[in-house]
Order: sequence, then structure tokens, then C-alpha cells
Amino acid sequence: MAMQDFIRRKNIENLTKQLASGRLDEAQRDYAERRLAEELADERACSLTNARALEPVPDPAPC
Repeated sequence: MAMQDFIRRKNIENLTKQLASGRLDEAQRDYAERRLAEELADERACSLTNARALEPVPDPAPC
């Protein structure tokens, strides 16, 4: 997972730089915006999954 997280962070960094540069045409900008949204959504999903994995398991309710 660590390698995927690293790649995701680098993708987000690179896409953000490309969008900030102002050098993309409309089609390139649209593509970069879509990819950035996907990478950010994946990052949020992984963060939520990891946070849930760290939560303690509740004790079963007494009968």
C-alpha cells in the first residue's frame, strides 16, 4: 500500500502543478481535472478505510 500511496500523492502533486501552470488547452485541462478528482477520491476512500481499520472492535452486546 505504501507504494500506491506514494504514487497517488505524486499524481496529485503533478496534476495540481499542471493545472496551476495555465499551459493546458481545454481538453488537457478537462482530463487533468478528472484525473485529479479521481486521485483525490481514491485518497479519501483509502483514508477512510485505514481509519476504520484502526477503530477498536466493540464488545458484543450482552444477551
